[in-house]
Amino acid sequence: MTRTTLAEATPTVHRRRLTRLATAALCLAATGGTVLAACSPGTPATPGAGGTPPVTSSSGGGTATTPPPSSETSITEGTSGTEGPSATTPATKAPSTTASSHTAAAASTRCTRASTNLKLGETHGAAGSVYIQLVVTNTGSAACTLTGYPGVSLVYGSDGKQLGAAAVRDKQSWGTPKVTIKPRASATTEVRLARAQNYDDSTCHPQQAAGFRVYLPDETGADFLATKGFEGCLATGVSLLGVQSFH
Repeated sequence: MTRTTLAEATPTVHRRRLTRLATAALCLAATGGTVLAACSPGTPATPGAGGTPPVTSSSGGGTATTPPPSSETSITEGTSGTEGPSATTPATKAPSTTASSHTAAAASTRCTRASTNLKLGETHGAAGSVYIQLVVTNTGSAACTLTGYPGVSLVYGSDGKQLGAAAVRDKQSWGTPKVTIKPRASATTEVRLARAQNYDDSTCHPQQAAGFRVYLPDETGADFLATKGFEGCLATGVSLLGVQSFH
């Protein structure tokens, strides 16, 4: 058996010490002067690991080394940093809920002289006045509307000259509504006629009336309704007539 003497072992010991010193110097240079556990003698440092050793895992018959996690955040190309569709994907528009305009109901037409029939209705008296009903009937095939007041005046003579002032608009509880008249249906209003006998003859200048001239709302043509027994005042400064809106 061959024995190794102390003199023969000395070069080997010196080589080991020199190796350890070189390794320590490399570790100090790599870590900026900070001594890490990985730089202890006998444990070589891992280049490029930043002081974090890799994780070793065993699966089946082989061994895999997992690199340490990176401190940087990775952003996938083509996506934004917020929730919702990406900038390259157009958003889907919601279906419209607007109702079709074809379902709107057609409006009624205005009542005219050509589509109506006008006549006098009931008459009744009150203190110092008489009230005469006007009745308008829809003779057309479709509903029509009347809005507001008719124009009414007394006339006299064979030429239908206006007798006195035209009717003023009387206020009523229903205001000025729009009334819709169906075919063969009617709407009414009342004309108030103050008695000419309420005034002095010198102020009124009474005159027997031949009838009423009536304009439907928004019409430029008038109807004549003959009457008997009513008097008016020739003086235009005396107001005998008042009228309400149709209802």
